Amino acid sequence: MSGRLTALACDAHQRILGGTDDGRIFEWTLGVPEPRRVCGGLEGSAVLALWTSSGGLVRTGTAVDGRVAVWDGPAGQLAATLHCERPVKQCVPAEKGRYLLLEDTGLARLWSPGETLSDPILDKPGRLGRYGRAGVSDGLIVLLTSFRWTVWNAATGKEQDRHTALDGMDLNNVDGLTGLSDNGRYYFIYWDDYSVFDTREKRRIRSLRRPMEAVVAALSDDGSRLIVGAESGRVAVIEPEGRLLTDVHPWGAPITQVAVNADGSVAAFLDAKGQCGGIDATSSAGQVFQFPVLERPRS
Repeated sequence: MSGRLTALACDAHQRILGGTDDGRIFEWTLGVPEPRRVCGGLEGSAVLALWTSSGGLVRTGTAVDGRVAVWDGPAGQLAATLHCERPVKQCVPAEKGRYLLLEDTGLARLWSPGETLSDPILDKPGRLGRYGRAGVSDGLIVLLTSFRWTVWNAATGKEQDRHTALDGMDLNNVDGLTGLSDNGRYYFIYWDDYSVFDTREKRRIRSLRRPMEAVVAALSDDGSRLIVGAESGRVAVIEPEGRLLTDVHPWGAPITQVAVNADGSVAAFLDAKGQCGGIDATSSAGQVFQFPVLERPRS
């Protein structure tokens, strides 16, 4: 284990969380080069995923060995833990005291700390659902399978609606990225065109020509800004009208992960060498910060 970054998340206070391959978690503030150590509980295994509420008062993290952690407060006090049989690629609050876990196999389960983990959510009676991404807000869980999303009631665990974004189109010709905002309110397709859909109203709200190729992408909770990263190392933040707020090639290594906060004012990116950067998108210039590589822990 080298201490290389493996996971990212952003909140509304210009803070970026980064998890390492040895289970440590750090927090950067844009404009401050030195990080601080936060949120213990996953040490000894690579951090697989991080999530933070907009204000940073609730945070979750998962590790490759199946551990899940929930932290309260800006200091990251450990509030709950779980050890799953499979790695969990997402852990997000579904309602008060209850969390949605999305395993690396695509199975989705609900978890209340102190209680037994629920059986996987069924896509249809007798058939397990396999999902690529989840989003939660207003008591509704949105689960994504490529071009279809399913809406569930978080309290009852019952399905309310499902929709395929590309009804009537030849899906065999579609090659690109799909995803959800963290709150599940917006779904995006990034292929020859870049389109955003409202998952509640089941309608397309934006359709533009994509400005660049990308291998990773993340959409803000208000559906306004998309951050994309390319194999070439290029990173850009795309505005609603299609303008590139930021367009940089920070180090040239392939971009492996991007993250954006709820209102699109802060974004972060990670490359294949473990190098991390942040973007302040509050100004029209979109200032970019490159963070120093973390020191390896002493043995």
